[in-house]
Amino acid sequence: MSERHLWIGLRYVEDNPVRAHMAPQPADYRWSSAAVHLAGVADRTGVLDTEFFERSGGIDTWREMSAAPQDAA
Repeated sequence: MSERHLWIGLRYVEDNPVRAHMAPQPADYRWSSAAVHLAGVADRTGVLDTEFFERSGGIDTWREMSAAPQDAA
């Protein structure tokens, strides 16, 4: 799987609570990895691959992918 596909998957998963009207923004959902990504803090659960996140552009790429229209991703 390419990095682009991983970012698209990450965006899709993190946008689910917003699409379901469970939170106004991805980072507002309690169980979302978006909060860790936006805050730039380490994942204390050890579940997230933060190395991929940082290696692939980190917060700048996350914001870019989050701002792009769904069909453009």
